[in-house]
Amino acid sequence: MDAARSGWGSGERGWSLAGRVTTAFVVGITGEGGVTLTEEPYGAQRRPLISLPMLAVDRSAPVDGRLAGLLRARFRDEFGCEAPELIPMKSGFGGGGLPGSRFFLAPLARRGRASSQSLHVVREVPLGEAREHLAQRQREGARVEPHVRQGLLLAEELFPRWARERLGRALGAIGGRHNS
Repeated sequence: MDAARSGWGSGERGWSLAGRVTTAFVVGITGEGGVTLTEEPYGAQRRPLISLPMLAVDRSAPVDGRLAGLLRARFRDEFGCEAPELIPMKSGFGGGGLPGSRFFLAPLARRGRASSQSLHVVREVPLGEAREHLAQRQREGARVEPHVRQGLLLAEELFPRWARERLGRALGAIGGRHNS
């Protein structure tokens, strides 16, 4: 993947202009009830670093259909995950995310196959076991990025509302057919 496309390298869209670039974290929740987490080696000892899938985006980009489309394409290409729906959550706040970072919920995420150039290993962890899984991985020496917990907390807040709304629309559609 070239640095200009990903937004991570130097140049007009890279970290050299950090004031213009921010991080978008994607909390992917699969239909099987799992959350997508990335794991990659870090540091001299190559210990595992556990993170949410994250993408660099232009800080000034409006959160609209175009940005969502770009994020969905990059989520697929770089992490091998499909996100038919991408819902903006709150921006990052102290202790959990990078200043100004953005969080998105992908409530219908599906794991597929990443691009052959992808550097990420994506694991699906059952949502109900995520906290214990992360604690266990830390005991084993892995580093868990703070934004993972923040993203999970935000998803925990938003997911039930999303599910109720979807269920309400489905029930309304069913009710509408019976009344015809």
